[in-house]
Amino acid sequence: MIALSRFRPAAGVAVALLVVSSLSVGSCGGRVCNTIGCYSELTIQFHGGNFVDGGAPGDGGAPAETLDINIETQEGQNFIPLMTCSFATGISDSGGHELRCSSARTHREDFQGTHIEDTSLKTVRVTVSAAGNQISQETFALSWTSNEPWGSGCGYCTQATVMVRLPGSGV
Repeated sequence: MIALSRFRPAAGVAVALLVVSSLSVGSCGGRVCNTIGCYSELTIQFHGGNFVDGGAPGDGGAPAETLDINIETQEGQNFIPLMTCSFATGISDSGGHELRCSSARTHREDFQGTHIEDTSLKTVRVTVSAAGNQISQETFALSWTSNEPWGSGCGYCTQATVMVRLPGSGV
């Protein structure tokens, strides 16, 4: 009887493993699905100025000032505000920068630019100004792509990307 009690914990472990393995089998054909790295969003990448080569500090070509970036979306024949950003350059001795954006839409900023979680957008207009003077304005017709990075049945990521050149880029 004592010898049999030694095997009960092992049997319990085997049953627990069987239950856990059956939970990981889902609509992904036995693979574990997740959303790591899967964002459905519009990415507005900023290049030039201090956003050089993915956000590394620039070569000093950008003016030491704050750029105002207004992003609008087109509804009918009109453009309406979507997001406002402030891009401060030269904020440290190493030529650092800071991008801060505000919007009613869910968004985030990173070393590339800003990301807006709204896949219904069709056209955006980006206006860059400094000290109240417009420097550039570009309108982008968005081209959305969808993929399943974790395999068939694991969910789609829908994304669009546009690139905006900032002053001091030399391009």
